[in-house]
Amino acid sequence: MTPQFQDGRQRGIWEKAGSVGKEPVRSAGTSGPDAVGAGEPPTTVEGMRTWLADGQKTGPGLLYEVLPERFQDHVFSPAQRAAVLRVLASTDGIVYAGTVEDRAGRTGEAFSLTDRFGGLPNKRTLVFDPATGNLLAYEEPILDDTGRLNVRPHSVIEYSTFIRAERLP
Repeated sequence: MTPQFQDGRQRGIWEKAGSVGKEPVRSAGTSGPDAVGAGEPPTTVEGMRTWLADGQKTGPGLLYEVLPERFQDHVFSPAQRAAVLRVLASTDGIVYAGTVEDRAGRTGEAFSLTDRFGGLPNKRTLVFDPATGNLLAYEEPILDDTGRLNVRPHSVIEYSTFIRAERLP
């Protein structure tokens, strides 16, 4: 989906910056041996929480920062996906937001966090396939206080769609 702009001036700034986001970003392979994803993630809740935190203090804001990244550099097994979902379910502040449709037209179960992680008020949502536990989408709209971003309140400032992930033998 092409980014939406309030006016031609904003579109011009985006185009001058290289039209970032015009084409979907596709990734394959691994991010390298130094990445958190280099080791196989655990299947227990506490093990997964520790693996996701990678030595940082675990909190709901951090989970919403790292989960989309981890789903980009690792294809989780069913047991690992179950552990991810249990981590979300056991983390204060994260709420089940019901069944939603992502931008690719797929139905999924949404889990949201409303906070100020990163400085400005935002509501981040992760959408999971109810049958497989795969991450389908991540969305972050900024809420009422947009700071110096020069966007309208409730503008989506980050969005990722996960189309396909495969584990190789």
